[in-house]
Amino acid sequence: MDKTSHPYIPTLLDQLNDGEISRRDFLRKSTLLGLSAGAAYAMAGIIDPATQARAGDLPKGGNLRIGMRC
Repeated sequence: MDKTSHPYIPTLLDQLNDGEISRRDFLRKSTLLGLSAGAAYAMAGIIDPATQARAGDLPKGGNLRIGMRC
């Protein structure tokens, strides 16, 4: 399998850096062209997208309700 990316990917990256397209558009278009989501996030400068939603930012406490039907 060929490991090179689509020739339009660098153009998309330039458009992202210039502010012509949003991060969401870059991710959508680059994955449609065959780039994995992880590689697209890395190219966009977001190395680990899970770090944006940290567990420490969530409020403590609350109730957990679980229901079961038998």
